[in-house]
Amino acid sequence: MMSAADSSVIWTHPYPQSTPLEAFRRYVNATHSLDLKSYNDLHTWSVTSIEHFAAAVWTFCGIKYSVPPTTIATGLDKMWPPPRWFPGARMNYTENILSFGLDSRPDAIAITAVKEGLQDVKQFTFLELKEQVAVWATTLKKFGVRVGDRIA
Repeated sequence: MMSAADSSVIWTHPYPQSTPLEAFRRYVNATHSLDLKSYNDLHTWSVTSIEHFAAAVWTFCGIKYSVPPTTIATGLDKMWPPPRWFPGARMNYTENILSFGLDSRPDAIAITAVKEGLQDVKQFTFLELKEQVAVWATTLKKFGVRVGDRIA
């Protein structure tokens, strides 16, 4: 097994200041009166202010829901069972993932995929991702998969 010290970076964003993560860091600073200067600062805040971090992610991402959560999380005080995040909320994960870019930037890159050990970088736009999701959704319905089913 390779250790973190043995690993090497396989890809770096050419314009890191333009990434959604950077926009989120600036949002957190503005909404929580913080001065997080780096990813490491943001990470530290995320693990020391877990509920504030989770609420900030929910709001920043503009999560669409039919029923709001009753609270941010329950069970953060113990390791088992795992915490329950946003209990009571009802939402469609696919709708939330796709609407992020489809609403305003359908031709923007939604996913950048790089397989370990390969140099080939594949990118998919939000529109391409929506089309692929539609194909898979149709296929799953043909096999009888319904709302609430889980697929391994």
